[in-house]
Amino acid sequence: MLYDYLFKNYRKEIRPINYSNPAPTNVTVQLFVKQIQKVEEGDQILILYCWLEMYWVDEHLKWDDEAFNGTKEIVVPASNIWKPDLLVYNNANMNVKENELETNAVIQNNGRVSVYRAIVTQITCELKMENFPFDQQICFIMLSSWSYDGSGIMLDTLVPVAIDNSQTELKAVSVLTHYMPSAEWYLFDFKIQRNLKYYECCPAPYVDITYYFAIRRNPIYYLFTQLIPSTFICIVTIIGSFTPHSSTGENQEKITLGVTALLSLAIILMMVADKLPATSNDLPLLGKFYVGLIFIMFAATCCTTISLDIQLRGNANEPVPIWLRGLIRQSFILRMFFKGLSRKPKEYAPPNPLYDTSPIYHKILMAVNEIRLAARQAIESIDSETRTKDRRREWGLIARGLDRCFMLIFICFTIVYTVYLFNGKTADTLRITDEYMNLTANR
Repeated sequence: MLYDYLFKNYRKEIRPINYSNPAPTNVTVQLFVKQIQKVEEGDQILILYCWLEMYWVDEHLKWDDEAFNGTKEIVVPASNIWKPDLLVYNNANMNVKENELETNAVIQNNGRVSVYRAIVTQITCELKMENFPFDQQICFIMLSSWSYDGSGIMLDTLVPVAIDNSQTELKAVSVLTHYMPSAEWYLFDFKIQRNLKYYECCPAPYVDITYYFAIRRNPIYYLFTQLIPSTFICIVTIIGSFTPHSSTGENQEKITLGVTALLSLAIILMMVADKLPATSNDLPLLGKFYVGLIFIMFAATCCTTISLDIQLRGNANEPVPIWLRGLIRQSFILRMFFKGLSRKPKEYAPPNPLYDTSPIYHKILMAVNEIRLAARQAIESIDSETRTKDRRREWGLIARGLDRCFMLIFICFTIVYTVYLFNGKTADTLRITDEYMNLTANR
């Protein structure tokens, strides 16, 4: 009987007003942010799970409870009554029906209506990826009527904005009462602002309620799956490229090692690029890190070829320049790196010339001279092989000394570059200021 009484001549398409005293419909809103489900950096979208409660007074849904056996409350389908057309203005997917669950409406005998909605909204947010994966973001949810200005619907929050914004602990903010922390994102600041916007076209203001929240990414996943392994790959490749090697000069596998490391870093960089928006104007921190590692590996591979070229000079039987030997001999630091090159090269005595002999002993001396010549040729052959081995050994020592220098330089540069790049990136914490909220509201 009560249902028939209320909805006999009820028109849900028309905003319910008191025609004797027309006034805006005061809608009280209470939003609960339940969970940050996902952040899609490439599309600049955040997916949030929220609860939305709306309260207002419907002038056409009042009754005398004594006339209906003391019934003071009735629950009806929300689709049967007029509802304020509140939408998330910065929603990236305006197909609300697919992402919204609306329950029944609770109506009291004084006309107060309560409607509860569970929504999964995809909000657009300008994500700044300069410090990825140590980035912090400020996003917002803007609730407003789609078709009514302030003369039709006047919005307000259930808990005063000043009370929520004055809370020192986020747990005390009414919007975050049922918040479930995310494993990837840490929520560290939250503010609410109620805006009245005036436009030249209309005398009445347009009302919106905007909820701002600041989040910080948890970088542990990227540290243990990308940053630390990539740094180890780079250091191990540098060590492998500049370790002592054979003296034959057949060390092309070092070049192969450097090229393989470059390819692996390039593949990881492509994986990182998939997380970033294609129109990003700034290279993210993780991208700078991988570009730097690729440059380091490229330089290390080039230095490896220089070291191999120096070692191959020993196979060509080239002598070590005197100026280089003297430079190493005069420097203590160079003597530490180029051990064994500080001493002078061995002096080889020239063979004694053959002297003419008297005719009496000619036959005997000819035989002796043949023996001496054969012995001298053998000695010269041994001396030549010894000189070749010594020169090959000296060029090998120079190559190994360069390898030590290159290894030390590249390892130190890699460590310093990594520490410099990521040091202090999380020291400054973003805060939601009044200037930021006013700037966003005026867009």
